Amino acid sequence: MKSNSIHSAGSRVGGAATRGVNSARVARSEASKAVQKLGDVSHLSRHALSQLKERPKLIAELSDSHRTVNSLMLAIEQLKLVARAAVEIKHIVASARFNPSDLNQIDVHKRTIMNAINVTLFGYSVLDSSFCPLGNSAAEIEFQVPGLDLQRERLTNELVTLYVNNRMIPLAFDRVESNQGLFEQFAVTFSYAQMRLRIDDKQVLVIAMRDDAWRKWDLKVHISGQGGRYPQGAPMTVNAQSLHPTVEMITMLDVRAADAIAAIDRVIARVNDMHHAAVAALETQGRRSQQLIDFCHRAPSEIGDTIKSLFARDGRVALGAIQRHYVGPNRDNVISLIKK
Repeated sequence: MKSNSIHSAGSRVGGAATRGVNSARVARSEASKAVQKLGDVSHLSRHALSQLKERPKLIAELSDSHRTVNSLMLAIEQLKLVARAAVEIKHIVASARFNPSDLNQIDVHKRTIMNAINVTLFGYSVLDSSFCPLGNSAAEIEFQVPGLDLQRERLTNELVTLYVNNRMIPLAFDRVESNQGLFEQFAVTFSYAQMRLRIDDKQVLVIAMRDDAWRKWDLKVHISGQGGRYPQGAPMTVNAQSLHPTVEMITMLDVRAADAIAAIDRVIARVNDMHHAAVAALETQGRRSQQLIDFCHRAPSEIGDTIKSLFARDGRVALGAIQRHYVGPNRDNVISLIKK
């Protein structure tokens, strides 16, 4: 009996020791998990604070993306109107019936095209004069002046003066100056007239004008020279030649001209190309906008819960992080909002 009692007591003592060891292991495991979880919370909190700091930029980026998407959607609709009106004009011109009723219909379609080009969103045009969707970008129309290039003889000096959109632009062709040197001088001169200059692969000077200035211009260039590059005497007048078809090509179209159909076809081809480009840009921008919207929906709860959990665990650490990330009234606002 005594032996059995000792054995039972030993079993109880051994079981208690085993349970103590197991309890210690469980405690250490839970402590390790707590430390790891605290580290994860601290890491996420730093990330959340960074997101909270960048949130004004996120909202501004989302606003710009929203404007771009709406501008592209509106531009696509206007391009469809332009294409339909141009096709109708082409049918009338191809029929060669120029009675008063047909001419009136052509004017109606031209007005439709002009109205489409003048559509604005948030104060900005959705299409430039060359039918290119603008989105958030500023537009420039590139054009050439007939005969204005750097492929010239170098026997004499000559001063050529251009009158472009009520601005006088003097160009001094120095016979001993290199083409690069002339280009740099001319580029500065055009910049004073709020225009940009470049040279194409054929040494032709290509001028870029802001779209809003192009719309107010009659596209006439007046040139005076000294008999070398341009005739001497009274200024001669030429039409600016845009690199891409513009709205003036159809709104100022002479329907009885021999090349009227060809001009309309160029406009239709340009409109189709811009429509395809706008649709592709809209798909890309739409996906990006949706990602920004999803992030905005997720960000508040993630940021709030994570920072509040950090405050609950260690308020001094959270306050230190806020002190580093925020200054002025924003710091007090963030702290007051989190403590609510």
